[in-house]
Amino acid sequence: MGLNRVIMTLAAVVSALTCQNADALDLHREHVLADGSVYVGSMKFGKPDGSGKTVLKNGDIYEGSYKKGSYNGVGILHYSNGDKYLGKWKGNEYEGEGAYLWNDGSHYSGLWSNGKRNGNGSMEWSDGSSYKGNWNDGQFDGIGHYVSSTYTYIGEWNNGEENGHGECSFGSGDKYTGQFSHGRMDGVGKYCFADGSIYEGELSAGKAHGRGRYVWADGSVYDGQWEDNVRSGKGTMIWENGDSYSGAWENDAPNGKGELTLADGSVIVAVFSDGLPHGQVTINQADGTRLSGEYVDGHRSGRFILTDSNGMTIRTINY
Repeated sequence: MGLNRVIMTLAAVVSALTCQNADALDLHREHVLADGSVYVGSMKFGKPDGSGKTVLKNGDIYEGSYKKGSYNGVGILHYSNGDKYLGKWKGNEYEGEGAYLWNDGSHYSGLWSNGKRNGNGSMEWSDGSSYKGNWNDGQFDGIGHYVSSTYTYIGEWNNGEENGHGECSFGSGDKYTGQFSHGRMDGVGKYCFADGSIYEGELSAGKAHGRGRYVWADGSVYDGQWEDNVRSGKGTMIWENGDSYSGAWENDAPNGKGELTLADGSVIVAVFSDGLPHGQVTINQADGTRLSGEYVDGHRSGRFILTDSNGMTIRTINY
């Protein structure tokens, strides 16, 4: 039920309750209650019971049904700060269907229990953001849909946080589908970037962490291990120009033992440091020859030996 319809229905019920048996009520007789509030309406055994109106000492005003001195049934509470609740009550608590309107224009319409939003309901804030779905003790909980100008999420919630399986989109155009924990992407999921790049795999605390595959918009692909959003561990990278590297990674670059295969078929077997070969290197060239020597910070250094496919020395080259 929409907010306006809820308000109109409940207001009509309250009006009817206030007016019923009006001839039997001394609407002008004021009763000062123990807490200093002023009450006008039906009484039973010295307590408000039935329909009536109370003006509290703090300026709040309640109109509606009472039972044994408590708000019970349907009523409207006008708060002195401009907030308003229209709906069902039980023992002075919001209970059942009702609507709450804040003085800044925010409003909630749905189910309540023990004075808190519980069950299915819709909330819209003054900034235009909204939530529709299940609530538990005033928090998003269960299945729900949240929308703001920069973020949209539909899926499972727990204690006010995204938790379980869900789908979200960001103002940047990025989108994610997968698992969440404590409000962050966590578990297994698929993240699609606005530029066309895609990450699919394990995440922890909102970052790529564990095993995952990243495909860049230019077609480059990395498949392997990640740590805190950077390539780290064992992995294979294939660049859009056809070059590929398979081996150890650290801090988002080849670090450790690995093989770099060039598009022409040559294979560089080496220990890499910050993405560059360093130390003793063997280059298995596309024509079947092999070049061996030492690299320093990615550059050939000293004596290299070129051999044929049978291991026979062709020549020595000094750098």
